[in-house]
Amino acid sequence: MISHSPIVVSRSDLEECVLAAPGHHVKAFARSADGALSISYRVSVVEDDSVEYLVQLRFFADVTSMDLLNDFRDGKCLVSHSTYP
Repeated sequence: MISHSPIVVSRSDLEECVLAAPGHHVKAFARSADGALSISYRVSVVEDDSVEYLVQLRFFADVTSMDLLNDFRDGKCLVSHSTYP
């Protein structure tokens, strides 16, 4: 079995993202959701207690290759090895 650790977005990455877009500063953040092809963080800001952002990191690529990778990880995919002289 392949062990893996979740992808994590750092505070500095979230600060850079929120500062660049609306120009706010991060007060606090928490991981919100883990989707099949994305992760989400809820971010509150210093400037306004009523404002909360949802920052998502999404995977956009060949879905077929992701399905094969997931099948391999879950042991559903058989891998054949060829021997070359």
